[in-house]
Parts: sequence; structure tokens; C-alpha cells
Amino acid sequence: KSKLPNVSKAQMNKDQVYDFLIRYFNSRNDLNSDAHEYFASKVDTFYFRYNVNPTQIDIIRQQNTGYLDNKNSIDKESIFPISKNDSITYWRFWTEYTCYRPTLKKFQNNKVQLEFGINADGKITRIKQVKKTKGKYTPEKPE
Repeated sequence: KSKLPNVSKAQMNKDQVYDFLIRYFNSRNDLNSDAHEYFASKVDTFYFRYNVNPTQIDIIRQQNTGYLDNKNSIDKESIFPISKNDSITYWRFWTEYTCYRPTLKKFQNNKVQLEFGINADGKITRIKQVKKTKGKYTPEKPE
């Protein structure tokens, strides 16, 4: 078998990406969570912000009081790589997203397709929302 040039041994497979995503999403509600643990020093896209670093991501998260108690339930079967360059693999997947919206006094629930860029060091370089279903809003917390 010939080795492809410039392909890092560290690139994750689907199971590793799934485990990484679970750890990442679980860390988001931890106020002591440090974005440096998950993010590369340069992040081209963080949802609707561009060209940010982990310190800026920590600040964005602290200021985000409109979406609380974030929960993501990842559809493991939907995870697939869409492209790859020398050091970054871009993965897409669907997640069921639930959060509390204090301004509405309701819980929001919808399905979101996200794209994550993960580099050879296992750090996120991109989080982009690709698609989103219409949100459902309920006063009770969804199961």
C-alpha cells in the first residue's frame, strides 16, 4: 500500500470524531471550560463569527445569555467527511439541539446540520451551521 503524501496519521475516523463531538458539546455548559482545549489558535468560522481565536470564543460564549442549558444529541449515522486538505478534515452531521431561551421563557428544539473542521492536532478550525429545521418552542423541557 502506498502512503498518500501530506496525510497526517492523526486524522480521526468517524468513531473518534463522534467521541470528540460528545466531549466538546458536553463541555459547553461548563463555565470553567476553556476554548483552548478544543479550538485551534485560528478558527475561520465559529457559527456566525469569522476569524476568531479561542480567547474570543470564550468571551462570545460568556456573553451568550440568550441560549442557556445547551444540549446536542448527535446522530452518529449522519457523520461524514465532506472534504479534506493537508491538515484539516471537514465533517458534517445532524444534531438535535435543545436550549432554554430566557427572553421567550420557553425551550427551543430543532435539528441542525453542522460542519466541523478538525485539524491533525485534533483541534476545531470551523463550526458552521449548514441547515436548520424550524424550531419548536415549549414551556416544558423536552425529553
